[in-house]
Amino acid sequence: NVIELNQMLVALATQNLTNSPMITFFSTSSLEIWADPNMPWTLDGEFGGLHNKVEIINRKQAIQIMVRQEEE
Repeated sequence: NVIELNQMLVALATQNLTNSPMITFFSTSSLEIWADPNMPWTLDGEFGGLHNKVEIINRKQAIQIMVRQEEE
């Protein structure tokens, strides 16, 4: 509702996130989000379609990035 939305916006604007009843912090390696009806999903700024279930997985150290310095 509008009152809850306002509470969230105030918490975000003032960065007083830990005292907001509308925002929850937690750590996890994976998360499933269920929505009814389907929710629009964005992945890296690109529209990802409408989904009723989204699974987010943190694949820690899934890729290795190597940086090579070119010689002059």
